[in-house]
Amino acid sequence: MLDIVGDFLSLLKYRFLRLDGDVPNSYRLGLIDKFNQPEFRCFLLSTKAGGLGLNLTQADTVFILDSDFNPHNDQ
Repeated sequence: MLDIVGDFLSLLKYRFLRLDGDVPNSYRLGLIDKFNQPEFRCFLLSTKAGGLGLNLTQADTVFILDSDFNPHNDQ
């Protein structure tokens, strides 16, 4: 799903960041710091990649796709 949204944003020429399971741990904090810069309009995030508890204070709109139907995993 993130690939589809990323392709759509690229088509619209939006600059965005992506944090998913393919991003090494050493780069994750840097991505969050970059998101606070005004040129990035979107942050694609997979909570299964360790996105739980992130505070993206610059975000004014959030869309959440919960691909897991197990409420225990949403804690």
